[in-house]
Formats: sequence, C-alpha cells, structure tokens
Amino acid sequence: MNKLKFLFTSFYPVNFLFNMFSSIMYNIKYYFKNSLFSLSSKIFNSKFGNNVRISLGAEIINSKIGDYSYVGKRSILYNTIIGNYCSIANDVRICLGKHPINLFSTNPFLYDDKSYNYFKNSSPKNKNSIGNVIIQNDVWIGANVVIIDDVVIGTGSVIAAGSVVTKNVEPYSIVAGVPAKIIKYRFNPNVIVKLLKTNWFCKLPSEIDYKLLNKIINEK
Repeated sequence: MNKLKFLFTSFYPVNFLFNMFSSIMYNIKYYFKNSLFSLSSKIFNSKFGNNVRISLGAEIINSKIGDYSYVGKRSILYNTIIGNYCSIANDVRICLGKHPINLFSTNPFLYDDKSYNYFKNSSPKNKNSIGNVIIQNDVWIGANVVIIDDVVIGTGSVIAAGSVVTKNVEPYSIVAGVPAKIIKYRFNPNVIVKLLKTNWFCKLPSEIDYKLLNKIINEK
C-alpha cells in the first residue's frame, strides 16, 4: 500500500503537468488567411474562405467552407460544401456515410475493400461510399443535428437542434424533428424570391445594402 502511494505521489506532478499541457494545446487557436482555427481541430484535404472559424475538436474532411462561416465544437463534416455566412453549432454530424440496405447484410465486409479483403477483386458492385452534402448560404444548423449524405440545404434555412435531416431542405424554411420536417418558412414566398435575387450573401459585409434587405423583409 505504501509503495502504491509512493508511486502515485511520485508521478502525480508529471501527470498534472501533462494534463495541463494537453489542456493548453487543446485550447490554442491560430490564424490562417484571416480565418481562426483551433489547434485541436482535425483538417484534411479541405479549403476555406476568408474569416472562417473552426472550433475545438471539430473535424473537417474533404470539404469546402465559404466566407464568414463557422463550425462549432466537436462537429464532424465529410465531403461537405458550405457557402458563406453559415452558422454550424456544436456536435453536428454531416455526411458520415451510409450502409446499404439492398444487400443481404449491411456490414462493411461486403463493400469496403480498404478495410476488408474477403473478395479481393470480385467484391459486389453495390459498394457503399460517402456521398456529398451541399449547404448553401446563410444557413443556421443547431446543436446535435445529423445530416445524411446526398442532400442540399437551401439558403437561409434553419435546422432545429437535434434534428435528423434525410432529404433536401428548401430555402428559408425552418425544419425540425426526426426525420426533419418543415415547421414553417421564415418569410412569405415573395420576400424569399427577392432575398435570393439580391445575392447579398456573395458580398462582403461592407458591401451589403442593409437598408434594401430590411425593406424587403418588412414587406407585407
């Protein structure tokens, strides 16, 4: 017992320093091309616009993120194209792949040549692969949302926290639930058409005509 206590107290300072160092490294952020990235984020084969924000523990794989968009803590994105001015909250999961349901088994041994080698060069043609997700502009995605492969999220739409998106989301709609369904639209159809025509989301904040946009959304 005394030996165990000695070992614990002897190594405790080392453990404390290691944990402190890990915590510091996890919270460090760095700038690159006017964008802010957390050092703890994992980024692979992805492109970023200006003034992008990537938070702690986020994973961005084979994706593209437009200007003035941000990704929250621990969110994971694969094969995703994100437009400008998008807001993605914490713990969002986008395009993580699907298991086929048309084969006799949904297990990857039937189609994943990289992880399994049962079929060698004669594996079934119905291979599973991660699709793509397109998130247009000015989209707000709440915490813990899951978006499956091969859907388009329309400009100006809102996805409520905890939703599971299985199909395309219309511009300026608000969706919620499992699976996500339209709750309502943010504006009437005429206003939506006018907002989309302005293409304000393709401009810098200093170039946006705020008076015009406020006039449009206040029309009855």
